[in-house]
Amino acid sequence: MDRKSGFTLIELLVVIAIIAILMGILMPTLHRAREVGKRANCMSNLKNLTLIWLMYADDHDGRLPSGGTTGAVSWIDHENNEEIKTREGQIMGIQRGVLWPYAKDLGLYRCPTATTNEAHTYIMPDSYAYQSHELGLCNTHGADPSMLIKKIDAIKRPAERMTYMDEGYASPMTWSIFYIESRWWDVIPIRHGIGTTVALADGHVEYWKWSDSRTIDFGRKANASGDIDQIWAASYWREVQPDNTDITRFVKAIWGRVGWKQ
Repeated sequence: MDRKSGFTLIELLVVIAIIAILMGILMPTLHRAREVGKRANCMSNLKNLTLIWLMYADDHDGRLPSGGTTGAVSWIDHENNEEIKTREGQIMGIQRGVLWPYAKDLGLYRCPTATTNEAHTYIMPDSYAYQSHELGLCNTHGADPSMLIKKIDAIKRPAERMTYMDEGYASPMTWSIFYIESRWWDVIPIRHGIGTTVALADGHVEYWKWSDSRTIDFGRKANASGDIDQIWAASYWREVQPDNTDITRFVKAIWGRVGWKQ
């Protein structure tokens, strides 16, 4: 009798095993490639936000948008903290902000890795919260209020001073960090790997990878919950971390110098 050609069960299992091995090798590479693409998109958003931030200053005699998320000259203007908890509320805040006329593109305000409920993931640091201070809503965490930046010419070494960062979720105010002690205040973003993207006042952007294991541990614990109220509550884990190079880097980028002895 003629025998029909075909695969035996063993041959099929071998082929399946080979495919599974190849997939196991390729999937992490593909994931990293996708992540690199998202990071590049995120950095492009931050760069464009900083450029329109500079355009606003140029049109207003050097005055910068306030970094807070409440007030008539804030880059984003939310009416209350409840509004910021919904995507619709975040969008309204963006559209009331002073930068909206310069860039009416909602995609510019959020990282491509954001969830569907997040309309904006970018945040400005406390050093630009001058209107929040005027409204009695700002805690400078040890920095003197005279260090708040209101005009573009007050920024010394702009290539070293932060304008925006990818926080990962919508914060109700500016992003805060202690000035007089080496410890975190707000939750640490774990974005695009183990770090976050930041924009600097001269218009360039960078990816800052966390280098201290204490930073990574804090960030992972604080971001372990998907509940935004629990994430905010986690910001109260504020242990002093001497010689944490990540803290030092951020404090210098935000305030220009650290407020403790090194």
